[in-house]
Amino acid sequence: MKNMIRLMLYGATSLVLGFAVILLPSAGYLFRDPRLYGITDGQYGMLFLPMVMATIGTGFGFEALVSAFGRRRVYLAGFVITVAALALMLAASFVGTRPAEVFWLLMAAQTLLGFGFALLMSSVSVFSIELLPSHRTTALTAIHASFGIGALLSPLALDAWSRAHFWQGVVAMGLVGTAGVGVAAALSRSELETSVPTGPARSINPLKIFSDLPGRAKGFVLALVLYGTVEAGVSNWSTIYLTQERGYSATTAAVCLSVFWGFLAGGRVAATFLSMRVSSQLLFRTAPFVAMAGLILLRSTRAEADIFFPYAVIGLGCSYTFPVSVSLTTRYHEADRLILPSFMLAGLMTGVGIGSTAIGFLRGVNVFTLDQAFTGAIAAAAGLCVIFYVLTRPGRHRVLADSDF
Repeated sequence: MKNMIRLMLYGATSLVLGFAVILLPSAGYLFRDPRLYGITDGQYGMLFLPMVMATIGTGFGFEALVSAFGRRRVYLAGFVITVAALALMLAASFVGTRPAEVFWLLMAAQTLLGFGFALLMSSVSVFSIELLPSHRTTALTAIHASFGIGALLSPLALDAWSRAHFWQGVVAMGLVGTAGVGVAAALSRSELETSVPTGPARSINPLKIFSDLPGRAKGFVLALVLYGTVEAGVSNWSTIYLTQERGYSATTAAVCLSVFWGFLAGGRVAATFLSMRVSSQLLFRTAPFVAMAGLILLRSTRAEADIFFPYAVIGLGCSYTFPVSVSLTTRYHEADRLILPSFMLAGLMTGVGIGSTAIGFLRGVNVFTLDQAFTGAIAAAAGLCVIFYVLTRPGRHRVLADSDF
């Protein structure tokens, strides 16, 4: 019972984090609107870069931070930083048609959000693995399903507040929710959060860390970089794609993004139970095939009324890739379980940064359209089908269902 309460707290942490991280992609079409804020495609794409760099840097230094300050302080610091990021985003939302000021306030907000995201997600991933070590796939998918639920609620809440002619209310809502969960975490204690890591401290040089990882672990990290470019296009550019290139309504765009995150969360919930009966390797291998099918449907579907289904399929395909990859890698390399979740998060965010920034720059100079960017995502998903099989090919490791442990 005590373990379930802790897992619920970590799930709530992941939920408010998902809500906060998707606020900017949800409001992307508003910030791009010249009548409201007027930032450019290039500026919008660049907004994801500081978040990604902060996430990567924090991921590389996570183990050193834990060794220096302790797990609990690092965990709680994540809440403080995330609340500060949302406060800056709220300030940016009231600036109006002064693009330069809006851009730099959002850059600062995204930088802080990257630090907060890495500290909180790395912390709850490590806590979940150690809380339920023999059911880590189940625990991790549950935690990341909560992130998806928060991400699902974010665009829906923004659309509701927009209809009330005060879209800034959604940012205030995220700020209050994050602060509330942070207070709950500060008032509760767990041995997991106060225990001191054992073993020699690693170098904080990212190249040294990467070179010290086992070969297969490096492969998983690099695979997540490629996967991150696919997720970036769908999660960060869909509202702009649907409203500007497809000419759909803002409500349709918001619902599509919510459908994507809703099925992503639902897929993680389903994977939580499937992982107790089905090999994690099999789950991992099927994910890119489903995502690729959804992307093909997205490119071929033109009717506004039918556009929700492709986003549901893509969300399902993306749902359990990250949590199952963390579970598999930490099982293959148990001795590296403290560093791997944060390092793999850094790999994912590297891909998100590359995808988001490259799309913004290339679209801004009229090299390609978002339609063509999604065609590239189909090719990337096809590559992942091969890479995921190679990483989990038979004969090297047999990873059983959680129920077998």
